[in-house]
Amino acid sequence: MKNISIFNELTQFGLSQQQAEIYVFVLRRGSVRINEIAQSLSIPRSSIYENLKNLTELGLIEEIKEDSHKRIQAYPISTLKHVYAEQIQKLEQMSDELTDTQAKLEALGTNPAKKSITMRYYNGVSGARQLFWNSLKTSKEVFVMSSFGRSEFVGSKFYQQFVSASRDNEIRERVLVNPSMQVRELITRDAGTSLARTSVDQMRTISAEKLQINGETLMYNDTYAHIYLDADEIIGFEIESREFCETQRAMFELLWNQAHPILQA
Repeated sequence: MKNISIFNELTQFGLSQQQAEIYVFVLRRGSVRINEIAQSLSIPRSSIYENLKNLTELGLIEEIKEDSHKRIQAYPISTLKHVYAEQIQKLEQMSDELTDTQAKLEALGTNPAKKSITMRYYNGVSGARQLFWNSLKTSKEVFVMSSFGRSEFVGSKFYQQFVSASRDNEIRERVLVNPSMQVRELITRDAGTSLARTSVDQMRTISAEKLQINGETLMYNDTYAHIYLDADEIIGFEIESREFCETQRAMFELLWNQAHPILQA
């Protein structure tokens, strides 16, 4: 009568049902011939050879040659501990190699699955100047939401240099503003001067009810930048994240399509 319980336990250690039956049979007999296994377990000889090969690789049995025939001898199940120890050592080695490979790939900048976010903070006039100057790194277009009047906080001379560098780099931008009287006056005042980075046809107005614009927001490459310009305190930040910027640019496009050209507002 088969001991189903012990066979099931052996399958947990990687043995098939047939391998478990053969192993237990050999273990009980001490050593047996292959034809004894076939007759007693009613397993085809071709299957027995294949199973014995696997059990030998696990170190659980060994073939012993005696004159003109072979006998099969079993070893204690604890033999598997040595097999597991070798496997653990191999896995640990592979894990170490994987860590080294990961570091090399990151050094090459070839880790697209990694979603990193970098935050940078700015304050004061010098911080505001640096934040604006960083937008010159754009490779495409800058998306802007502006309350206007930057030059009053960062200085006219600096802002003229900023506008000049923008033109030299052929920076393109689209700007959303709230249609306040103050903003209209500043646009009219600066249009066509060394303080105007954006042409009027690239500006649109959107009502404060739909979007209240405070401070300055710039989106370019993978960077989202925002700064509050106030006489008492100037504070700003940059978020560098491809995923975050993709979402913010999509929102900007929706707002842009709802906005009105300056000349029609």
